[in-house]
Amino acid sequence: FFFFFFFLFFFFFFFFFFFFFFFLYVFFFFCVFFFFFFFFFFFFFFFFQAEDGIRDVERSRGLGDVYKRQGIESIGKALESNETLKDLDIGYNLIGDKGAELFSEILKSKRTLTRLAIYGNEITHEGTKFIAEMLVHNKTLTHLYMGYNNI
Repeated sequence: FFFFFFFLFFFFFFFFFFFFFFFLYVFFFFCVFFFFFFFFFFFFFFFFQAEDGIRDVERSRGLGDVYKRQGIESIGKALESNETLKDLDIGYNLIGDKGAELFSEILKSKRTLTRLAIYGNEITHEGTKFIAEMLVHNKTLTHLYMGYNNI
């Protein structure tokens, strides 16, 4: 009779701890799984979202962005009315060929500017044509820096 209770005690004790630890293990596994799942989901969801076009699939092509076009036009309007500016450095602003075209149109009649630095702006041979045409008309520009472009 004693062995029977001893057997029942160990039998229930064993199954109780077995199921307890089994469910604890399953619960822990699902907690870890869902933690990593939601962590990576939100990480990729928030990290790889485009923020105002900064992380677009395609690389920006200079003045294709509205903000850059408005910025370059604002600089152009300021240049038209300014009679004292002699040195202008707009390096690494990614103005591209369209920006080079806009600047060359404005600088054709600008007679005070002596130094222009437009390096690192992704200007290609198309934009260089506009710059060369501007140099024919503008005789006061003595220094032109166009390094680090795609010429």
